[in-house]
Amino acid sequence: MKYMNNIYSILLILFISSVVYAQPIVNLGNDTTICSGNSVTLNAGNTGATFLWSTGATTQTITVSSSDTYWVDVTNGGTTRDSLVVNLGNSLGSPVSFSDTTVCVGQVLQLIGPLNSIFNKWFTLTSNNLIGIGDTLNYAVLANNSILLQSFGAFNEIIRGQLTRAVTSQAGFYSIGSYRGLIFDAKEEIFLHSVETTVDAAMNGSVQLLNSSGQLVYSKNISLPSSGTHEIILDFLIPTGNNYEIRLTGSGNVFVEFPYSFAQMDFPELRITNGIPFSGVYNSFYKWKLRKFICPVNDTIQLSTLNSPSVNLGSDT
Repeated sequence: MKYMNNIYSILLILFISSVVYAQPIVNLGNDTTICSGNSVTLNAGNTGATFLWSTGATTQTITVSSSDTYWVDVTNGGTTRDSLVVNLGNSLGSPVSFSDTTVCVGQVLQLIGPLNSIFNKWFTLTSNNLIGIGDTLNYAVLANNSILLQSFGAFNEIIRGQLTRAVTSQAGFYSIGSYRGLIFDAKEEIFLHSVETTVDAAMNGSVQLLNSSGQLVYSKNISLPSSGTHEIILDFLIPTGNNYEIRLTGSGNVFVEFPYSFAQMDFPELRITNGIPFSGVYNSFYKWKLRKFICPVNDTIQLSTLNSPSVNLGSDT
């Protein structure tokens, strides 16, 4: 009996020694920027586990409002640490405070946004139409109107699209031909800051954005100085809509993948649905960098018009 008990003890010890604790999966998300005076809640998930934050908190979630690197240790058998950086966005403070003005009909008025803004959008208040983006607006005043300026002090950047050059059965460099590109839906207004593309030699060409009617919305000339992967700055502000086409033109060869499944290309902001001109082919554009602008301030200017007098002194006499 004593012999058997020893065997059972040895087996129990071996069993306990062989237990492997699963590592918790912890994902606090991407580094983020918040506006001054605002806060963000960080959630470590893993309900029922034990938590230790860099702040000393021991709860599953914490709410923070200052710039710092925050980490959390989550223990549930094993222990996993994750961290992220919280930045404070630029506070624009008070709006520009335009002065209402009166001008002659047809006069072009230049309006300038705040110097410390990251991005500016200009609207007509009467129709709420977007009439410009950028630091300045040159506006031909044809009737009484009010202009709204929305300025942003910071942005968060997220990456969408295919991130790496995956190896499909026939991936490689192929001729651009007339063009190569992708079809996508914008689920919300998006600001496409840049994309990456990979070529096997220097090339000149363009990146074009077309809407569902085939009309050209944007075109950006590019010059890629060598083979390899290049980030192309676009800064396209794209309204909500379906069946946009983003195209790469030029003479040369670009990296593409096929046969390719687009099922995984569905994101909260956009959905990439197919390749063009050949379906089932992922063409050209990787690592879509989207910018979400935050920390806005608004200002308006009332524009009034005066009709220019009509003067006719007659013919020379």
